[in-house]
Parts: sequence; C-alpha cells; structure tokens
Amino acid sequence: MAKSSELKFSVGREERSLILIANFVDGYSSDFIFKLPTSFKDALDIKLTPRMIRGKTINIYSQGKNYSFKQGDVIYDAKEAYTLEWGEALGYINNSIQVRFTRCNNRNN
Repeated sequence: MAKSSELKFSVGREERSLILIANFVDGYSSDFIFKLPTSFKDALDIKLTPRMIRGKTINIYSQGKNYSFKQGDVIYDAKEAYTLEWGEALGYINNSIQVRFTRCNNRNN
C-alpha cells in the first residue's frame, strides 16, 4: 500500500482543450467519416466555456474528455440521413452506427 505522502489528488477545474476533435460546418461535423449534427456536441463533450482573452471574458468552444453517447444514438455517414425523408435518405447512407449499450461509472444513463 502506498504511503499517504505518495498519494496525489487533483483538485480544481478540469482542463479543457481549445483543439476540438470535431469541427462543425453548416450544422454537421466536417472532419469525420460519420456526419454528426451539432446536437452531438454534448456527447463529444464540446461546450461553450468562458475564457479570458486579452482581458475580456468570451465564450469559446472547448473540448473535454467525457464522451457521453447514449443507448439508442444513431449516427450516419451522410447528412442526408438527418434531413431527408427516410426512403430518399437510404440512397445516401453507406454506413451507420447505433449505440446498443453503454457502461457508465457513477452516472444514471
């Protein structure tokens, strides 16, 4: 067992990166094979957060580490899947992913 002097705890704000894993253009991720609508920003832990820039506080998108896709989420490789009638959208879809189950620690999802 580690001595108490060897234990380290981190207290404070979570570090969030200004480098995003997904950039959104016209409402959809532009740099993934799968097109995620902006409604998935929360699932990717992309949030507007206040930052001090040149003495002023502004809200800017930042990236966290807590991804939170939920059971039943479906993502497609074509934005048409989200915008067209289903029968028409099928002609654009090559791949899709559905979250069948999730495993969360200390969370009620």
